Amino acid sequence: MPRSIYLKPALKLDVYQVTNLSQTRRAGKPRVDWGEAADNSQLAVRNQELDNLTEKLNVKDSRLVLIEGMQGMGKNNLSYRLAKKIHARYEFVIWRSLDQYTSIEELLSEWLSFFSSESSEEIDSQEQLWLDLKTHLTEYRCLLIV
Repeated sequence: MPRSIYLKPALKLDVYQVTNLSQTRRAGKPRVDWGEAADNSQLAVRNQELDNLTEKLNVKDSRLVLIEGMQGMGKNNLSYRLAKKIHARYEFVIWRSLDQYTSIEELLSEWLSFFSSESSEEIDSQEQLWLDLKTHLTEYRCLLIV
């Protein structure tokens, strides 16, 4: 069950506890693809919310964060600033907007291509895509922003 934290104004943060994740760490800089992330550094800084999110992600076993709220509340800006602040802790960082994908298979295939340094064969099954993603997320520290 998630712990809900309400950020002002009208943003809700859910921090999910996930256990049994590998903490293996590859040496070097993270592999990063900011995709459609927009640098909105000219917008107002939400330092209190940013500090709150950073603290929650520092808690052991906090692995999934959901930021939700009405349109125009600054979710993307907050997410971008958070990702820029903490991305060095991860081995893979990828930012994607769901608007550009026609299917979940397309998104999963792109993520798996990004994660793999080898060219992968075409996978037909959505179930296999999910299994491959789960395997990767278990083996490496990944920051996925959607």
